[in-house]
Amino acid sequence: MVKKVTVAITTYNGEKLLEECLSAIKSQSYPNYEIIVVDNNSTDRSTDLVREKFPAVKILQMKENRGPSPARNAAIREVDTPYV
Repeated sequence: MVKKVTVAITTYNGEKLLEECLSAIKSQSYPNYEIIVVDNNSTDRSTDLVREKFPAVKILQMKENRGPSPARNAAIREVDTPYV
C-alpha cells in the first residue's frame, strides 16, 4: 500500500507561479497525495486562481503574513497524512 502524502505549498502573492507549480505536482506519478496551499494573506488573486483552476486543492488562508515557517507549521497542523 502506498502511503498518502501531503504536498504543502506556502505562498505570498504567488499568482504568477502557482499555476505552473500546481500543474507540475498534478502531473507527477505518485498515486496517493493531497495538495494544500497555505496563503500568507496575499493581495493578488492567488487563492482565486487555486479555487478556479484547481478545485481539489485545499487552501489554508493565513490572517497575516508571518513568513514561510509559520505557514508550513500551520499546514502540518491542518493535515493528517504521515508525510508532509
